[in-house]
Amino acid sequence: MALDLEIAPGDIRNFIGEAQQALQCARVKTNFGKQTSQHWFYVTLTRESELVPTIVTLEVRRAKGISKVYLTDVRPPTVEELVEMGIQPETDNPPFPQREARKAVLEALGLARSSPRP
Repeated sequence: MALDLEIAPGDIRNFIGEAQQALQCARVKTNFGKQTSQHWFYVTLTRESELVPTIVTLEVRRAKGISKVYLTDVRPPTVEELVEMGIQPETDNPPFPQREARKAVLEALGLARSSPRP
């Protein structure tokens, strides 16, 4: 389920850049559309001493002339995305810590929201 991040329309561009910094993301993939743009952030979260590759998806949707930013996904990367991240896919992947990953992402996005660059 998509979560409205309540970013003011004039701050969206800066927020996307801040989100990349706050998530410490090395790679972003973007698909621009007329009404919707999607931004995939390739990040590595830390859980105890374990590194957890994670994909975070933000969507900017335009409806009735107003743009809004939504967090639409926090998930493990596919094999193809792991290769794009430069990570060798493992055969025995531990379960993805969905709740912990989402919480960490929301904290990072909260930091990005509170410190937009001019």
